[in-house]
Amino acid sequence: MELVADRFAVHDEGGAFDLASGARVTLVVGTAGGVSEQLRWNARCADRHPLRHRVRAPLIDYGLVGECSRFEAWGTGYPDREEDGQHDPSRIAQCGLRIADCGLRMVEPAAVAALAEMFDAASVGRPYVSTLFGPPGSGKRIIVGELARIAPQARAAE
Repeated sequence: MELVADRFAVHDEGGAFDLASGARVTLVVGTAGGVSEQLRWNARCADRHPLRHRVRAPLIDYGLVGECSRFEAWGTGYPDREEDGQHDPSRIAQCGLRIADCGLRMVEPAAVAALAEMFDAASVGRPYVSTLFGPPGSGKRIIVGELARIAPQARAAE
């Protein structure tokens, strides 16, 4: 079993799952490319990561793996994402799109920022324990996913 980005486990059969949530994911690993390609890819992923649409797979996480590879982790159980650019987030504001072509943009909950302080270097020596609860549909999974995405970045910054 291979571990990608300290978060995604890849089985021998080729499937992958998110260790933060236990959910299956589609993991796409490729070459990082040159600097300009990395910047374009990063901007595209930064636009797609907060978008949620009822028929499109969400981009759960993305980033560099090692010096020359990058990854994208997509949610499963959705139709294959389209690469034709018709659903590009920059087009949502343009006239002529149907409501079905639009998605929701997640806004980072205040709880994510508060809980992310656990990963600050200044909090070394303090316990890293927290409780998150709420009714179904209140966004607990989104918060846990965001914390799982933030933790390795904070650790790398130290």
